[in-house]
Amino acid sequence: METAPAAKQTAAHTPQTVHDLLHSSGPTTLPGIEKHLTQHLGKKDNVDRRSLLAVVSAAGRGTAGLSKGVASRGYLVDPRTIKVCLRVLLIHGIVKAGHGGIARGTNNKAKGRGVYYEVDESRAARMGRYQRYLEHLGDTMGGGGPSDEGVTARIAKTVMVEGMAEAEEIVRIVEKGFREEEEDSDSDSDDERVRDVNEDRIGRIAAGLAQMISDRVITAARRVVTDEVSEEEKVGWKGSGPAAETKVIERKVEEALKGALPGGAGALRGEVWTLNCWILDRRLRGCQISRFVEERCRGTAAKEDPGTGGRTAGAVWRAASFLAAEKAEGKVYDFTFAAEDILSVLQSNPGLAKGGAFEEDKPIDGQVKEALKELAGLKNPSALLERGGEEWEICYDECEEVVKERRVGHYVSERWGEDCARIFSGVAMLPEKVTREMLHTLYTSGLAEFHNFPTTKQHAYTQTIYLWGAETRKVMDAVDKALRTALVNIRDRRRVYINSDK
Repeated sequence: METAPAAKQTAAHTPQTVHDLLHSSGPTTLPGIEKHLTQHLGKKDNVDRRSLLAVVSAAGRGTAGLSKGVASRGYLVDPRTIKVCLRVLLIHGIVKAGHGGIARGTNNKAKGRGVYYEVDESRAARMGRYQRYLEHLGDTMGGGGPSDEGVTARIAKTVMVEGMAEAEEIVRIVEKGFREEEEDSDSDSDDERVRDVNEDRIGRIAAGLAQMISDRVITAARRVVTDEVSEEEKVGWKGSGPAAETKVIERKVEEALKGALPGGAGALRGEVWTLNCWILDRRLRGCQISRFVEERCRGTAAKEDPGTGGRTAGAVWRAASFLAAEKAEGKVYDFTFAAEDILSVLQSNPGLAKGGAFEEDKPIDGQVKEALKELAGLKNPSALLERGGEEWEICYDECEEVVKERRVGHYVSERWGEDCARIFSGVAMLPEKVTREMLHTLYTSGLAEFHNFPTTKQHAYTQTIYLWGAETRKVMDAVDKALRTALVNIRDRRRVYINSDK
């Protein structure tokens, strides 16, 4: 159950019980969830378990636990608790709601027109990557210290913890974290100075949030909490905290959104924001593919400077991939860009230009244009296409396909050896017996397929021609599934190891 750790990690044991039920039963209504849980966690089960416990204990064969317990251990019997759990799972995107869904049954037909809840596999699986998202944002947009660089990471972490929240609430939580750190450090600053610093910091937090919204790292969330599980009062920004701080937060957020976003803050007032996992995945893949592009550019760099060759081109390609991801998210299908667009991305993501990617004694715009021309010269696969008028278009899909093929080759080589990898790529020939064994291994692993053509009516295998092949999409899906399974097993093994130490 790949999404169960995400449910437990995000909202502890109690919502995981609801998640496990939905994962096993499929789309289910709220009355159905309550019925299933009260049946399996009811009083009658405990009576049966106590009688079984007496028999087992008398025989000295072990112990048996009770079904009912405290909520922190994952036991649910109160319908109000079930609603709270569903609300938490909906806010974090682990569960989604739909009207007129299909309830699994003997005839597999719709059981009514109520609201059905089911696990959102794609969103829940991404929650395991939250730590990678934080590291990526820290490397590109800022770090994690108590300064300007720490704002981006703290905003992202706040949105991850809250699931979704209004802009003012995000700023208040981040500011509260900074203020608690100052109180722990026993600062000797007077009240007036602290108040001035806080107002300036609130402005920086609001500006950082507006920049992340502008880059589509944080996006507007649709209403996901249904009426039957929602709270009576409004969930979100209530202006909690001191009145002076509330006014400052509202003013700074309005100023930041007005200057950074089209339509200003008026059109976005009351909007709820959440983490855009899709664009973060796309940005992470862009950073991984850029290493391949940088490697190719480094191979063609000047011999007198082999150490820095390709770094500038890699940084420019990463910026271009970020720009393409933003356009794809905004459903803008014109992927051409100019050098000025790359400079804008580098300005909002200063981490891309670190690590000696650009020479300090030369203008950065000139280095960007030189890198674009260098990238346009790469072929098979192409990294950039020059469209004329000093405009370029990124060849993202071509580079991604090559990187995926290389990953498949490395996977086969590490799992079954060089000989198997060479057979898989069709480069070398081996003895017939070894070849058959390797082909059988690839076939049972889902990485190869064959078609048989009998030459006789008896269909004898000795008189049959076997045509072997590998479909790229199926191979990539099989490798992705194997890697996901391995990661889940590693996490489970680590959790068991930690619990055993306790």
